[in-house]
Amino acid sequence: MDLKLFFQKLLDSLASKHFKLNKQANLNSFRAELLAVKEGKGFFFLPYVDYYFFYKDSLLNPLTAAKVARLHELDRIFANSQFKWPKALRIKIPNIVTVIIAEGPFPKEAIDLALKATASLIGGERHQIVLIDLLNKQFFCQAPEVYSVYGLTLNFKKINSLNRPIYFLKEILMALADFNFLDSYLKHFYSYRNLKI
Repeated sequence: MDLKLFFQKLLDSLASKHFKLNKQANLNSFRAELLAVKEGKGFFFLPYVDYYFFYKDSLLNPLTAAKVARLHELDRIFANSQFKWPKALRIKIPNIVTVIIAEGPFPKEAIDLALKATASLIGGERHQIVLIDLLNKQFFCQAPEVYSVYGLTLNFKKINSLNRPIYFLKEILMALADFNFLDSYLKHFYSYRNLKI
């Protein structure tokens, strides 16, 4: 599937899920192909705002880890500028996701950056980078957060702000781009991290 068709399907899908959408958004020194924003409630019914910044990889041509990091930092600056309170005092938390979509492989350094954990002791925001390779059906991001309680493993797919984008994008890719996550996400993600399935 080419990027133009994918973005049109993505736009239609996000609109049906009641996201606020801004196409060709001039938000920083780069132009996002699409900005999708949605509010909700997470742990303990605390409010959040999800910001998904979608980009074509050609925007960063040639794509490097440094350019991806800078783009993500600009997305974070934009999203945080929408809040009056400093991070440590916020009740409503922005969840900032930079999504770069390509029709081919990403450099190893960019993948390493996407896999890197971004949790902060200060709090007040959650953020991550997601790389999607449509040609090879690969998806790179941080590992989902799981919790162990008395030997029971819990995975909160919707109320955990780090997990929500991972599973949401997984659902979108399965519907729009025929991703088989047993083969693409799990195989490539875990083999890359040298973990056993």
